[in-house]
Amino acid sequence: MDLIDKYFNIHLVHPHIINENPPSVQLTSFQEKILKLAKKYYSLTGNFYLTKLLEFLILRIPHEPKDKISANLSDLIQYGYINQIIRDS
Repeated sequence: MDLIDKYFNIHLVHPHIINENPPSVQLTSFQEKILKLAKKYYSLTGNFYLTKLLEFLILRIPHEPKDKISANLSDLIQYGYINQIIRDS
């Protein structure tokens, strides 16, 4: 499964949560804005799918390019601020 996930990003279809104890990574002000909105969305919905979070972010900051929002959301995932919910099979 790890090999499939590596090449096809299958983890993107699973629910995600905000990491309450993220690593200490210096964020840009835009990443902090994305994270703040993601936390707000998380407080409203509980766990979430990245597609729904991305839709929420695009609606909240429509003046920003979608590619910029997506790239910064991806950074937050890579940094560990947003984590996939891992369920035992």
